[in-house]
Amino acid sequence: EIEKAKVLIDYRHIEIGERSVFLKEKGMSLDLGGIAKEYALHKAAALAERMGECSMMIDAGGDICVVGNKPDGSAWRLGIQHPRQRSTLIATVALGSEDTVETSGDYRRFLLKDGLMQSHIFQIKKKIPLISATLIYKRNGEMLPVSGAACIAGGLDKVREWLERIPRLEGIFITEDLQAYVTEGISDRVRILTKDADRRALIRHEYEGECHGSY
Repeated sequence: EIEKAKVLIDYRHIEIGERSVFLKEKGMSLDLGGIAKEYALHKAAALAERMGECSMMIDAGGDICVVGNKPDGSAWRLGIQHPRQRSTLIATVALGSEDTVETSGDYRRFLLKDGLMQSHIFQIKKKIPLISATLIYKRNGEMLPVSGAACIAGGLDKVREWLERIPRLEGIFITEDLQAYVTEGISDRVRILTKDADRRALIRHEYEGECHGSY
């Protein structure tokens, strides 16, 4: 069933008109869940800012956007859920100039039968699989050109490639063996909380060519 579904996954088969969207292949469907949450979060934050100075956290189930600092003036510190332990944090991150934190994981929605777990995110063949991806950035009026779910589907090698082209995007990426890879820009603000997780080498933004997008 998965192999049959993969045949229908191709963005080039989507035709977007001025007020319509057409899917060329029979059986194709389109789910805007992940993209719509980011859009709604940022619209809500922009509205709050227009209403005046405020301190606010907007939570859309794994995606969070903050406005201003905490009520006491200190920076927000957000927790990252442990992908294999319920009600446990694997890490925390203190926000600097960033105001958006988006987390995707294979543990969010899945089927479990006869000891086999199938996540709602289908993963392609890759060298280093991911089970959790947290993206941290400052909104700037544009949609982020990559999502946490895409990071999990593509694996750590694809993530490194994308980060080179999005220099102001930070993140925390956790592999199947609970190795936590952290980008250099937030390395001093991330705390690993559990003994079963190990922080690995930093992911650095080393791309020297033209950056794609303003992030």
